[in-house]
Amino acid sequence: MAEPVQVVWAEGLTCLLPLTTPKGHVRVRRNHQQLTSTRTTALSERDVIEWQISYFGADGELVELGKLLSLGLAHELIKPERLQTLKEEIIRQQTFFLDKCQLKQIPTEEIFQGFKIIYKGYPIWHKDVGDVSIEIEMRPRQKAAGYQPMLFLLIPMKSLVGHEDLIGKCARKKQVVQWRPSLDILFEVVRAFAIVSPQHQKDMLEMLSRILEQT
Repeated sequence: MAEPVQVVWAEGLTCLLPLTTPKGHVRVRRNHQQLTSTRTTALSERDVIEWQISYFGADGELVELGKLLSLGLAHELIKPERLQTLKEEIIRQQTFFLDKCQLKQIPTEEIFQGFKIIYKGYPIWHKDVGDVSIEIEMRPRQKAAGYQPMLFLLIPMKSLVGHEDLIGKCARKKQVVQWRPSLDILFEVVRAFAIVSPQHQKDMLEMLSRILEQT
């Protein structure tokens, strides 16, 4: 299991995102598609950081999203009432990504060496929150057969702290960059997780309950 992204309070909520872990949960893509080798390819304003954000660690501790919300509450950036309202909203959620997600075959008019070309694919749910995007999609399981729903944050280079110093340069070994998420994006990520599946909804309710126990 990949190490969780470190999140700290440093002039506000701050995520320390690694730039050189292509097999981890944080990767850099060009034009939202092509995976980029940041050690050999100079970073561009067209690049986005793809973060498969999590909330519980291997031992069930709060990490990443869970820790960000916990830090926000501890530093009085988030009011307990707002978390309680969010929790009540999630309890009312009754429909999920898994209910709507179906593998589709899309025939085309293209022919190659006598074969018709047919595309297969699952839908992607995409939502913009400011200049950051949330995507939910089906991806192959890493250590088992089949597919599973996954949630990603897509963070443009321009949103990083000091991004001007990154453009046009290759990443250094084990380089990390800073990103300061807004409360809007954090709350929308919670809502997005809650619509992925009933299990994710249950996880979000448990996460919020544990954070509210701090008060």
